[in-house]
Amino acid sequence: MLAVAYAWPVRELVAQRQQIAQMRQDAAATQARIDSLRQTQANFTDPAFVQQQARLQLHFVMPGEVPYTVLRPAGTVPDRTLPKSTPIVQSWYQNLWTSVKGADRSAGTTAGR
Repeated sequence: MLAVAYAWPVRELVAQRQQIAQMRQDAAATQARIDSLRQTQANFTDPAFVQQQARLQLHFVMPGEVPYTVLRPAGTVPDRTLPKSTPIVQSWYQNLWTSVKGADRSAGTTAGR
């Protein structure tokens, strides 16, 4: 009788400890993310880092520098059009109507037999 009486509280205790462990893991992951964001924020206070990011991501140049773009020779850039063998995709309602018409045609041929 005592084992049955203690089963529920023990089960709840184990479940709560598992929840606490999961919450601690979540808190540790969140703290790691916060630390990473703080490091990124600290990087952006450094003028050299900001200049580097502006050059890399925004393609900025310093006064007096000459920007240039490298072009590929003709024929090396792949075509951005679909090949001629690509089927035309219909909308869902066009597909539905086509299947209804096809079913009607096949029903008409078997009904006359």
